[in-house]
Amino acid sequence: MWTPQHQWLLDALDAQTTLPTLSQALRLPQGESTRANLDLLRAFEAEAVHHSPTRAALRALLDGDGAPLAALADARFPDALSPRLVHHLALAWGRSDDERLAARSLEGLLTLWESHRDYLRAVATASSGEAVSSEVLEKWPKSLVAESLEAIRRAATPDADLDEVYKERIRLESVVRGLRKNGRQSEVATDIERASQDAVADGVRALVLSCGEHSRAAETALSNGDGSLLPDAFGPAVRFAAAVGHSEALTLWVLDTATAMAWPPHQDGLHGRVLELLGPLTPFADDLAARLARDEVFGHQALYADFQVLYGTALPKSGATWNETLRCLENRNRALRNGSERCSTHRNARVVLASTNLDLADHLLCAVGIQPGFPWRKQAHTIAVVKRVRTLVGEAEALRPEHPSLPELKSRLELVEAKLALLGAKT
Repeated sequence: MWTPQHQWLLDALDAQTTLPTLSQALRLPQGESTRANLDLLRAFEAEAVHHSPTRAALRALLDGDGAPLAALADARFPDALSPRLVHHLALAWGRSDDERLAARSLEGLLTLWESHRDYLRAVATASSGEAVSSEVLEKWPKSLVAESLEAIRRAATPDADLDEVYKERIRLESVVRGLRKNGRQSEVATDIERASQDAVADGVRALVLSCGEHSRAAETALSNGDGSLLPDAFGPAVRFAAAVGHSEALTLWVLDTATAMAWPPHQDGLHGRVLELLGPLTPFADDLAARLARDEVFGHQALYADFQVLYGTALPKSGATWNETLRCLENRNRALRNGSERCSTHRNARVVLASTNLDLADHLLCAVGIQPGFPWRKQAHTIAVVKRVRTLVGEAEALRPEHPSLPELKSRLELVEAKLALLGAKT
């Protein structure tokens, strides 16, 4: 006669061979509670009764292939799995030290609140022994992310562990992406984003106060001839943004304050000190450029151009070799072009871009050597260089027609083009 004890023994033997494959397939921590993993296996088995993909995945698992089960567990929670299985997966992944799995665990718990609230209420009532009020249930999602939000909020404090802050931020971003997978609308994801933005804003307000003192100390030292504090003048802001991400308020404050600090050494020709100050801040300039391109901010094109003029003119103009000098000139030209294109009415950007165009054109022309009788099919690179020089000179003339270097460069370009024409080249 088949008894419950017989079934228990059969299940135990089944679990003994299946649980290691289950743990490996779902990347569960080794040596963890067999009972917890057994509960998860039972949840999969219950799911298999009415969900054919789970049934097929379990059949493969019994044959030693955990890949189908792993793919099933990676599917978007609400569509593929029952609340019971979502719950057990979330609990299992919550025991892992893997940051990605920890995010999936949080995503699963939030999915229960968003899509299976009756199940969640039943489980909470069963575990507490008393009915759970709607008020308590409404606060539950915020309680799950409260620690992450507090870490972000405190990122501006001197004793903040910014590596941990970065992990919490990435976890929240991963959860939001998971909740919105396949274009799904998610109220919880929106709430988390809004709460995260509020936490960042709190951190930025605190940071501006502390970093303001930091940058003023560097500015005072610079006015006394000491530039040693410049490389880290905005260090707290740089480290905060690396951990938490860039915010509009912080980007605008950093760039506005830093460009004001950079003008005096720029006017004194102390380009090395300008570079020490602004070099670490290029990610903030990139952030502002991206926001301007997306029309998220208005009226700050000139600020971006100011930064690129100061930064671009501080970059070195020459190197030890022709190629190194070319890279230096390209870097200067790129920075100034970015500033001029973003703010076409910025006079300084236009004037300095014209000069860097001509510097670059001059350098390129120095490398153009034309030898009569040379097989023309090997001169394709020369043609490309001459075309680029023509573009650079033409652009410089449009930006600043009165530039003193223009006549000589135009004459040299015309001479090279005439030589190319004699060889039958079409430039």
